[in-house]
Amino acid sequence: MFRIFKVFVFFIALVFSNNANAKPVPPGAGDGDVPANILFLVDSSASMGRWIGTDGLGRATGVSYDSQGRILISQNIRRSIGSVIRYTADGERDTTFRPIRRIPNTGCSQETDRNRTIRGRNFRAASTVKFVEGLSSTVINNENIIFANSRERRFNNFIFGFSENGTTCRFALGTPGGSVIHDFDIKIINGTPYMFVIGRGFRARSSFFKSCDLSTMQCNTQTLDRNHIARFSNRMSVNNEGTIVYIADWRTGDLVGHTLTPMGSAYQIGAETRRCTSVNNPELTSQVMSATAVEVSPDNSNIVYITSHLSHALQKLQLTDTDCTVVTSIGLGAASNARNSGDPNTLAAGDVNFNTPWGFHVTSTRVLVATNRGFVDEFDEDLFTVAGRDTAWLQQMGGPRVRRWDGVKEALNAILNDTTLTTGAHFGFGHWNAGENQGRRGPRGGQYCHRHSDCNYYGGWGGFTSANIGQTQTTETENADGTTTTTTTNLQTDTGSQLASNAHPNGTSTLCHVDACINVAVSSSGAGKIMDVFNPLGMAWGTDSHAFSQMAEEYFNDTNAGEQILDPDSDCQLNYIIVIGDGAMTNTGVLGAGGQTAARMQRLREKGVKSLYVAYGLSLHLHQKI
Repeated sequence: MFRIFKVFVFFIALVFSNNANAKPVPPGAGDGDVPANILFLVDSSASMGRWIGTDGLGRATGVSYDSQGRILISQNIRRSIGSVIRYTADGERDTTFRPIRRIPNTGCSQETDRNRTIRGRNFRAASTVKFVEGLSSTVINNENIIFANSRERRFNNFIFGFSENGTTCRFALGTPGGSVIHDFDIKIINGTPYMFVIGRGFRARSSFFKSCDLSTMQCNTQTLDRNHIARFSNRMSVNNEGTIVYIADWRTGDLVGHTLTPMGSAYQIGAETRRCTSVNNPELTSQVMSATAVEVSPDNSNIVYITSHLSHALQKLQLTDTDCTVVTSIGLGAASNARNSGDPNTLAAGDVNFNTPWGFHVTSTRVLVATNRGFVDEFDEDLFTVAGRDTAWLQQMGGPRVRRWDGVKEALNAILNDTTLTTGAHFGFGHWNAGENQGRRGPRGGQYCHRHSDCNYYGGWGGFTSANIGQTQTTETENADGTTTTTTTNLQTDTGSQLASNAHPNGTSTLCHVDACINVAVSSSGAGKIMDVFNPLGMAWGTDSHAFSQMAEEYFNDTNAGEQILDPDSDCQLNYIIVIGDGAMTNTGVLGAGGQTAARMQRLREKGVKSLYVAYGLSLHLHQKI
């Protein structure tokens, strides 16, 4: 998506840089440069809600390394390209790895405590991802396994283990029926691999803690009451010795340590033994922030890392039985959707952008952080110190998978906030799809107007009817001194007198609703108004090209609106309509299609108003483009 965004901005920038400032007036003419008039008309049809490409990430809530240093990322959103995908060590999408999206019809090689059918089920969303090398059990021998827990509806009480290439399901572990897994961890303790699982019970009436010896798949499940911290857990991490489990408590934001003791072939959770109390509005380099996720250092069980979805940062803590000391932190401290960029070791710790960091992973040399925004950042663990924090950042990968609709908003926002592009140009904005504000299936709604050619979209400006464009009414008033005053006014709709606040360039087109509107008139102040109108706009069904062509032609023919800004005597004024959409539309009047759009845009060209078309997004059909 980011590549498309850059191409889109480049295209518009090229147009503007060549045309926004009109050519110089010949010497002696007496006039300066004339600003260009540019009206954006953006397709707001439902098809603009389609995703752009497959490279972007959904909500990235888990991250880990595999055996070759590649990055495994879990996504907790069902519309993602997979519950687990893989990036290369260089931070590029690994297209050789097929995203994990479902459980094979053959099921899983080893199924433990399975309480429902899992074969052929969707597995499009996961929360946590872990990786274990050289795992052997009663079924497999020395295999590398990717573990992830399902976040599918009515199917979120399972953890699955897949082969390193993501093609074969090797493990399935269930928790109590109707329960929801909050998190899990895997630790090698005295050479034995153990899995620890925490969550809430059926309808949140209870909670549970489960642990299993992965070599034998012998498990121990504790049913806990509804007031136990397990029910209120965000994420958890077990220390290297298997004596403490650290839990992020979402009620308070505190990091709480509970004892672990062997029980049978696995472990049981015990009483609270440590607590790091969070501080509201903390000073991130010295005060403990509200904890969302937690990871124990693999080298030192008293070094613990936490992330926070409230403070949007990463902290390194040093723990004792009585104290929690902040070693240092990384992060801006406020939610930011901006990318992190630059050469490795050059981004200062306080300039690192996070938006809701959930998943992260700590090794002896690296720290990975994944966020709801779909970014994953990599840090040098050795530099996560007071002295080295400003050089710890290494790279960012991923980025949000966005819809065409959101991508257009981002691109237009970038253009309108770049003074090198907006200087010397006046901007306006409108949107269009199909229909007369009657929903999709109304008598003259989206379906009707998409398939017919008699719908109306403009209706005049700010209370003036387009049927009376250019028409006036003259009245004569006899004064007390015997003279007569002649008054000429534009004809108005029967809705009443036009208010000054609605006079162009204020106000909107008279017909202004979810299906079509010119929301911002072309003017010197238009660039500063557009995004306030555009950002909250949604989409509706249908794509009738008559909507944009009718609005464009009638606006620039309207003596109360667009015709005011045209100067037919100017040799250097430039006027543009830029239509942005996905290319699919009806009533175009080209290539044998019916409709008046082509004829309308031709008349506008003859009037001195040119039109440009941007078909935005991937997977567009050539016959859809105009």
